Amino acid sequence: YMVSSYVISTQGNSSDFTNTTVHTQEGKPSAVPASFSLLNATNTSLTLGWQAPPLKDQNGLITSYVLRYSAVIPLDNVTNGTVHTTPSNDTADTLYGLNPFFTYSVVIAAVTSAGHGPFTTPLLLITPPSEPSIAPTILEARNLSKTAIFVAWSKLAPAQLNGN
Repeated sequence: YMVSSYVISTQGNSSDFTNTTVHTQEGKPSAVPASFSLLNATNTSLTLGWQAPPLKDQNGLITSYVLRYSAVIPLDNVTNGTVHTTPSNDTADTLYGLNPFFTYSVVIAAVTSAGHGPFTTPLLLITPPSEPSIAPTILEARNLSKTAIFVAWSKLAPAQLNGN
């Protein structure tokens, strides 16, 4: 804020005045980043985009954005509640190291020196499927006749299928 002072008297107003600039402390943002959406998806990554919260709701200088994501149905090799921070001048970022054909919940919040603001409503995003990570084990293979064979194999775990 710019504060100015001068003297008012019954004899008239002073022609000289003093200006002082005063800054208030920063607060946490009071609104979520706008237009949070999926820009691109591969079987192991999600690229997300957003815009800064409205200026009136920033309550300070946006220093970064924090993305939180987790698998909706966690499996053994998925980290729950991963936090990813991106610089304030970025309006897009990519989350890498995800699993194929998994549903992820992703939220974002803007950050000032006072802390992070509210998180967006979660986006539920599915990475595309990929080829299975391993081949099934052949449990048995035998001849039934001169035109038929019998083959039995192990069932793959859902995390190994990487899709339907």
